[in-house]
Amino acid sequence: MGRSWTNWATTAPPIQIRDIHVSPEQARLIIQIPRPILFTSELPDFDQRLLQCLPSLRSTICHNEDGLSFADELRATEMGHVVEHMVLALLTEQGIYAKGTTEWDWFTEPEGSFTITLFGRGFDPPTVTLAVAGALRVLEPLLPVTSSNELQLR
Repeated sequence: MGRSWTNWATTAPPIQIRDIHVSPEQARLIIQIPRPILFTSELPDFDQRLLQCLPSLRSTICHNEDGLSFADELRATEMGHVVEHMVLALLTEQGIYAKGTTEWDWFTEPEGSFTITLFGRGFDPPTVTLAVAGALRVLEPLLPVTSSNELQLR
C-alpha cells in the first residue's frame, strides 16, 4: 500500500541523501535516517519483506564479526547497512562489482547519519545515483510512515 495524498503532504521521505560523491573507483554517500527506523530489528518481518522485493540480497556477501550471510544479518542490522547492500546489489545487476562499508559516529554526527563508501571500478555518477535512487525506491514503501505524532506500518 502506498502513501495517501494526505501522507505525502504531512510526512517527509524517511531517508534523506545528504551528500553523494562519485569517482571512477569510489563512491561515498551520506544519508540521514530518522528514528524509529534506524535498526531492522525494530520493524516486524522487515527482512522477509525486503528479500521478497529484492531477492538478489540473499546471495550478497557480508563481512561481519559473526560470519552471517547478509540475509541472516538483515534480521538485526542498521538501516544504513541495508542501503549499502541494496546499492551493491543494484550495481551488480548493471555489471559493476564492488564492495562497501557503512560507518556512523553519532557522537560527532546527528543520530541516524550513515556514511556508505563503495569501492570498485567503473563507477560513474549517473549509474551510482540511479542505483541509490533504485534502492530507496524499493526500500521506502517497506518503512513505517511517520509524522509528528504517529508511526504506522504500511
